[in-house]
Amino acid sequence: SGISGHTHRLGIHYRTTLAGTKFWIENGCLCNLDPDYTHGQPDWQHGFTSGYWSERFQRWFLQVYNMEDGVLLTDETAFYLSEK
Repeated sequence: SGISGHTHRLGIHYRTTLAGTKFWIENGCLCNLDPDYTHGQPDWQHGFTSGYWSERFQRWFLQVYNMEDGVLLTDETAFYLSEK
């Protein structure tokens, strides 16, 4: 299991075998999705991952959040990404 952030893409992939379930998270980005130094539209997504350690279960619990058009909606609260 693990997390990477260098791709600027957002995703999560699970695989289950006899040894258990593992996952890999691509963490997304919070940068400009159309920078001047790229040609065409890059395949990037706004988003991030949060997590907390559970002493009770002795493991991490992770949540991947995606942002559409600079807006993150969690529960009933909206957060806005402002690009400068």
